[in-house]
Amino acid sequence: MANDAAKKVAKAARAGGGPARRRQTPTSVIVLLVVILAAGSALVWISRRDNIEAATTPPLANAQETDPELAHWHAAIGYYVCGANADGSAGWLPNGVDLAVNFQNGQVPGKRDELGIHSHGDNVVHIHPFARAASGKNARMKVFLDFEDIKLSSDKLDFSSAFWAPTAVPPRILTFTNGDDCGGTPGKVQYFRSVEQVNPFDPNQVLTYEPITGSIREYRFARDCEVIVAAFVPEGYFTADNPVTDPPSSTWFDEPSDIAGDVRLCGIDNPAATTSTTLAGETTTTTASPDGSATSSTVAEGATTTSAP
Repeated sequence: MANDAAKKVAKAARAGGGPARRRQTPTSVIVLLVVILAAGSALVWISRRDNIEAATTPPLANAQETDPELAHWHAAIGYYVCGANADGSAGWLPNGVDLAVNFQNGQVPGKRDELGIHSHGDNVVHIHPFARAASGKNARMKVFLDFEDIKLSSDKLDFSSAFWAPTAVPPRILTFTNGDDCGGTPGKVQYFRSVEQVNPFDPNQVLTYEPITGSIREYRFARDCEVIVAAFVPEGYFTADNPVTDPPSSTWFDEPSDIAGDVRLCGIDNPAATTSTTLAGETTTTTASPDGSATSSTVAEGATTTSAP
């Protein structure tokens, strides 16, 4: 009987698979889950950081009226290329206005500027972002180029797709590729930026230029009132005796078309502007002149005075 009972227990054990055992999760799966969670957390943190930077780093989005110094910037740009002049020599390509195109308020015909970085046909990049995709560290040359249908790279200047290309007056070469003939010497695409910020109130300012390294499309507009030059000339064309010069569009800062620049522009106070200080019972007005001299007048309470700008 005992043997029969033992046989039955053994049979039952074999049929039931023995004592239940907890299945263990492989270590590799655990490691993979940890990596996924860490990567997800990192992506969330990066996204949050980028959103904060885009919202708080100039140029700001949708703050053109409330904080123009941090939200409404400008960069003059010029294209200096071989064959621009009638005699075939190097010179500046004319801007959209000179090309007799109908261009108003930054709107390319058939396109709507959703991001807020464009030109008014004046070879000036108007930078007042409408969205975070073009503000802060996202305010880059590629936003401007894509809207204008201009293709700039390390080896080519290509204006053939620009909306004004078919109306160019006179018709001209609009694509310049490394190695193309440039007065008997192979030409090379080169980019430069002004070292100094433009001071529109200093008629004697002389800008100096330095090469732009890296992708021109990723070039970031990180300051107001700068000048950018895209050139197609032989390598070594620009020297200390033949430096990069200011493009015609740089004179835009003298009389800006879309902002009030008579008192303050480029973050600089106009030294010739009239300023008023109100004291108890009177107003003192001081007018500064570019030569450093100044005149003052005090008006008693209740009186008025008018002066020409």
